[in-house]
Amino acid sequence: MPKPTPKHPPVKLTKGYIDRIKPGPKDEFHWDTDPVGFGVRCTPTRKLTFVVQGRPNPDKPAARITIGPYGVFTVDNARVTAREYLLDMAKGIDP
Repeated sequence: MPKPTPKHPPVKLTKGYIDRIKPGPKDEFHWDTDPVGFGVRCTPTRKLTFVVQGRPNPDKPAARITIGPYGVFTVDNARVTAREYLLDMAKGIDP
């Protein structure tokens, strides 16, 4: 599972929250509280991309999948897609 940082603890991702994200000097991840593993990546140029991270096999490293850019995907659309990926991972399917 993704590791939250003290700077970016898990929060409920909303449009308002994402619109207020300020870029840092390197890529930063903001993780959602539900579902666990869903988040948004912010690059130094403020490119915002939805991602999902999970472990389809406990013996292998976690897989991080890009869902798509913010603007093309709404938070709710991306959350639905993330749940589908996480369900597949829970079944042992490696995306």
